[in-house]
Amino acid sequence: MYINRDIIEDENGFICVGPPIAGTRIEIVDDEGNALPPRKVGEITLLAGSNTRGYWNRPEENEKLFLPNGFLRTGDLGYLDEEGRLFVVGRKKHMIIRGGQNIAPKDLEEAAEQVEGLRYTAAIGVHDERFGGAERVFLFAEVRDETLSREELARKAREITSKIKERVGFRPSKVYLVRPRVIPLTPNGKIQHVTLKQRFIAGHLEEGKDILYPVSGPSDAGEKGA
Repeated sequence: MYINRDIIEDENGFICVGPPIAGTRIEIVDDEGNALPPRKVGEITLLAGSNTRGYWNRPEENEKLFLPNGFLRTGDLGYLDEEGRLFVVGRKKHMIIRGGQNIAPKDLEEAAEQVEGLRYTAAIGVHDERFGGAERVFLFAEVRDETLSREELARKAREITSKIKERVGFRPSKVYLVRPRVIPLTPNGKIQHVTLKQRFIAGHLEEGKDILYPVSGPSDAGEKGA
């Protein structure tokens, strides 16, 4: 659907995938389906001859899949620049909503990965009714060395928190340091944010077994959540 002859990144590191090819129209819309101006992040919708016609005999699902003007909702978030080039930010279902703003997990993960000794990192947002239904942000990081002392783990968690604060302007509610292979991946190595979130909410991540730090009491690595 796109032509990209040169690799272009924006100031946040999001890659430009180029302008749409002939016969394809792209619109960026808000949650109500209203078109957004250039550089405003919203859901990517498209209209093309190759679009699916929808689900067979499932009109309710089709209403969710298509806008009234026929554009297909992709479930991806992104924006168009002034030249009509598309930048993809991430999957809509993976976005973290904080203070009314969409935050890409990638922003927090890339900040955390500046800390040495980590394998994979994953950021998720979890609704918490104790905070008025707002999403609390949690950062999971796999450590390479499982033999680190509690003091060393605490120091690494604080360093991760500091890097995230520098990058996005706020601290995560908590940083969890976990063993290798705790963060679920797809067969091609992409982080499964939804699966991780489901396991976390269900309490399937156990202290000591999966979580190396914190293992008792609140972490001093960002519980205040700024």
